[in-house]
Amino acid sequence: GIPNMATISAIVIALLLVLAPTPARAQSPEDLASAVIKQILNRSAYFLHWDYGGALIFDGAWQIAQLFPSADYTPVLNTYLDGWKTNQSAYGYKLLNDIAVPFESAPGDGIGLFPIAYLNRYHSSTNASEEDLVIAVRTTNKYILQWPRHLPDGTISRNSSWPGQHGDNTFLWGDDQYMGLTLTARLAAFLNHTDLARFVANQAVLFNGHLRDSSDGVYHHGYNDEDHVQSCCKWGRANGWSMISHIEVLQAVAGFPELQTEAAQVHALFTAHAKALIAYQSDDGRWHQLINDTSTFLETSCTAMFISSMARGVLHGWLDAGTTVPAIEKAWTGLLKTISADGEVSGICAGTGILTSPAEYNARPTDYMHSQIAIGAVLYAIHDYHQLTVARAAL
Repeated sequence: GIPNMATISAIVIALLLVLAPTPARAQSPEDLASAVIKQILNRSAYFLHWDYGGALIFDGAWQIAQLFPSADYTPVLNTYLDGWKTNQSAYGYKLLNDIAVPFESAPGDGIGLFPIAYLNRYHSSTNASEEDLVIAVRTTNKYILQWPRHLPDGTISRNSSWPGQHGDNTFLWGDDQYMGLTLTARLAAFLNHTDLARFVANQAVLFNGHLRDSSDGVYHHGYNDEDHVQSCCKWGRANGWSMISHIEVLQAVAGFPELQTEAAQVHALFTAHAKALIAYQSDDGRWHQLINDTSTFLETSCTAMFISSMARGVLHGWLDAGTTVPAIEKAWTGLLKTISADGEVSGICAGTGILTSPAEYNARPTDYMHSQIAIGAVLYAIHDYHQLTVARAAL
């Protein structure tokens, strides 16, 4: 006879149990990293580009390769890095051959962040090519340090507005703390260059002054100096960019005794920012698309960025382990829910400009094929969480 609904339901449940993928949380960090990178390489035409999303992917994959040799996919990535040095229309070729590149709307979105991939390769290769270092240095000297748009106090700014605002080159984006400062911060440490370290430290303090809400310690997505107004919302990933920028800047200034005042300033804003974010962490472990708005969805990339920055902060002794590690562990549990066994990652907000309402932020897409711009942060989180776990196990 025809099976009743109870029988059909039992069959469906049984099939779902059989077909359900192995949860990612059963995998080791090494397996997770390998799966995520393999999925990226399977869709290389979408993921591997010279832009800020590509920068995070190349940087994260390089970090993973140093940690887990079995997950070393850098030979594949090197074909792209080499190709961008010989393709005459590519930024790599133009920078290498000292051909002027136009200033875009943002310092790091297109040009200014990606050369961290070349700096990584130069730093780690036994047969390092001076060309890789040239690309990184020229990007800092001729693009970041020559950036034409600043607020009157010197903060790096954009000409990109949001609806209802007035001004010209007066717009500050939280994204630019990481995209616009990271290459210079790493070069400061690598070249032992005091002036570069001082530059990124000063910028970090300036960004903090414009974007931080003193009432709760969380950062707004943007600020317009013409109208002296912060943008509506405290976007998760803007806070994520800020947090991982804090770490990059701290690592840049830490080695300079003459910059200890600047180091103390950045350390203070980093610890205050971490404390503020922990107060808003959800019971799930992830943070919301808008940090202070629980009606918005739980967002993966900001959670990954907070895991990465907080783990590195604890490892360096810049954050208190007693209060920070429980938040990291909780966030890691939440993050694992977003990584499937085959390496696809869900819940990453698509690329997002400064918007005017919580509803607009909450309506942003989060499917896998919109994740290129921040999926590299998941690799950061895997790397740094594992490093923290190993260090704590050795105590």
